[in-house]
Formats: sequence, C-alpha cells, structure tokens
Amino acid sequence: MRINFLGKLLCLISILCLTSCYMKQEGCLERWASNYDITADKACDDCCTEPKVKLQFRTLFDSISVNSDSVYLDDFNNTFKYVSAEFFISRFRGWNSEGDTIKNADTVSVLDDIYIDDFFFSPVKNSKDVGFIRDIEVLDTIEFYLGLSASMQDTSIITSDNLDLAAANDSLFIEDNRFSVFNTVLAIDTSQLDTIRYRSILTNSNEIKLVYAFGENGLNLSEGLDKTFQIDYFLDVALAGIDLSIFSVDAVGENLLNSLQQSVMVSVIE
Repeated sequence: MRINFLGKLLCLISILCLTSCYMKQEGCLERWASNYDITADKACDDCCTEPKVKLQFRTLFDSISVNSDSVYLDDFNNTFKYVSAEFFISRFRGWNSEGDTIKNADTVSVLDDIYIDDFFFSPVKNSKDVGFIRDIEVLDTIEFYLGLSASMQDTSIITSDNLDLAAANDSLFIEDNRFSVFNTVLAIDTSQLDTIRYRSILTNSNEIKLVYAFGENGLNLSEGLDKTFQIDYFLDVALAGIDLSIFSVDAVGENLLNSLQQSVMVSVIE
C-alpha cells in the first residue's frame, strides 16, 4: 500500500515538474502567412510574412517570346523586327465575393491629392511587386488599368523624383503631349533597321480597364505562397489583318486598341 502511494506521489511530482518546465513555442499563427507555424502555440509579435503578389510582363509572337534579333512576318508576308512593347499598368486590384481584397504594395502621391498606386511600367521594369495576401483564401477577380487617369495626364506633375513615373513620362507623352496607353515599336524594313522605324501610338486619352475572372471556384490563396500574375501581350494577335507596308500609324494604333481584349492575356504562375 505504501509503495503504491509513493509511486502515485512520484508520478504527480513528475507531472508537476514537466508542466512547470514547459515553455510555450512562439511562432506565426496566421494561416494566410507564408511562415505559418503549425507547431507554435503562442502568437509572435509582427513575425508573420505576407505572401507577395507580383505582376510580370512579356511579349509573344506565335506563343514564343519575341526578341530583337529575329525577323517576323505579318499576315501579308511583310518582314519586320520587334523593337519594344511598352505598357503602363496602374491600380492593380484583386478581390472576391466576400469583399476580401489583395492589399496594395505602395501608393504614390502627387501634389497631395493626385495619386496612383501599384504602378508598373514595362520594359523599364518587366516585373513588380504590387501587393500582398493577408487573410484572404480565395480570389475571384483581378483588374488593372492601362494608362493613367485624366488627372495624371499633365506632364508637369510627372517628375524625376519617382523613377517609374519619370520613365513613363518619356513614353506616355510622345508627341505634342499626346497621351499613349502603350506603344508597339517595330522596324518594318529589316534591311534598314537604323533608318526606317515604325511606331504605333495609341492616342486614346481614356484609361483602358482590363478585368479577369478565375472561374467558378476562384483562385486558391490559402497555401501561403507568393503569387505571380503573368501578363502576356500576343503581338501576332494584335497585328492580325494588318498590312504593315501600307497601313498608316493611326490605323495600326486603332487596330491595336480594338484587339486589346484579345491580345492581352493573364495567367497565374507560382
């Protein structure tokens, strides 16, 4: 009987010692975070890492990335070389039906009350972090704008203080302050690349809004992983039906504008 009592007493003392010696493990307990720690039992202070959201841009011809060394054919067998495609993308947004949204990475204020956020310019920067995921598990829709709002089209407010906006100043306002949503620069006579250059300029002064939905089930963001949205500009689709040897700059610009929804696609890559 005494042995039984001593055994129970020793067992109780051992349990009390183990309990008093146990240290709770701190860690990130936010399920949306990229460093979520399933073994932690105490929330840490400001240690959670939010998954990043990035935009990435490329130009394709027949589903292959274009380069300035290759020679391409339009639909009428005219040869041309690709020089550049310049897009100015602003105000990236992502949300779901519950009202949850991707958080913006940054906001740039100009003259106190005029601003754009998550601005992205290509090819000066062909990828950019535009936001982060916080407490959102499913994404239904994303949208972004090509170009600037009417209040941003005054060249006087775009200065060298901001590198992205300064770069945009050189390409968005090309001639006589004409506003351009994006430019496609091609060399038509490939034998005289240095002397004959073709530049299509979209002079439409309105912003172009592009919206993409992710289907019935949406895009799963619950894994705590960074997400990259790949924006592809299909040059062959944009130039479909254009005879580059006879079409005017304005005609090409109008065609590029009209085919924008078909020539720009968005996909998601890890």
